[in-house]
Amino acid sequence: MTTGRLQNGIGALSTTVRANLPQFSPLRRDANMPLDANSDRREQVLSLNYDTLEINDESRRVLCLTYRTGFQVWDVQDPGSIRELVSRRDGPASGVRAPRAPDSQDLDSPLYGAQAVLAIYGPDHSQGENVAESRRENLRERDLAGPSAVRFYSLQSHAYLHKLRFRTRIVSVSCSRRFLAVALPSLIFLFDTATFENVLTLKTYPTQLAPGTFSPLGPFALGARWIAYASNEPPTLPNKDGSMRSRDQ
Repeated sequence: MTTGRLQNGIGALSTTVRANLPQFSPLRRDANMPLDANSDRREQVLSLNYDTLEINDESRRVLCLTYRTGFQVWDVQDPGSIRELVSRRDGPASGVRAPRAPDSQDLDSPLYGAQAVLAIYGPDHSQGENVAESRRENLRERDLAGPSAVRFYSLQSHAYLHKLRFRTRIVSVSCSRRFLAVALPSLIFLFDTATFENVLTLKTYPTQLAPGTFSPLGPFALGARWIAYASNEPPTLPNKDGSMRSRDQ
């Protein structure tokens, strides 16, 4: 890529982000469409992250955004031709991940044969919930802390294929080709991406980020065949006499 093309691509991406991050516009499909400065559909962005999405056996760089009323995913593989892949207003979302298709799939798997699948996690809103009412109430904080779910959305059929429910809020989701890790406060659930069977449950503990500031989740990293995490046992520290004591003593 030449320097000029790179600069033009960065400029196009910057313009698109500035235009669309503060405003959730499900009807916009072209990054070059004019922005309505008087639009009243502006709302807070809850999260944004880059990920890699497999589309027709091709890996594409995508930008994922979540809002109190839905989510958006943009294809940013080519900085000079940014396009929106999906934009939905069907309930609050805390984060979006792009799980990779497993090497082998169970015939009974709800994702069997599906490609370009997104994992959207956040508060669990039932089919009968009035999303418009949730928007008017501005999604109270207690709603974000209640029961949660990971929903799997297909860009092929533009439909939800499966849902994993949890009793407390989801802090983070991480994906590899073989596993899906769902992190709750003090717990990490590991699922087989081919069968969605819960293969492992791990206990972790909150970590102190700064004096008086704690993360509800201990650090962890998910690989192709392994998971590294901080256990729920506090580390031991040596006493002056050489004996060991836990950090909280």
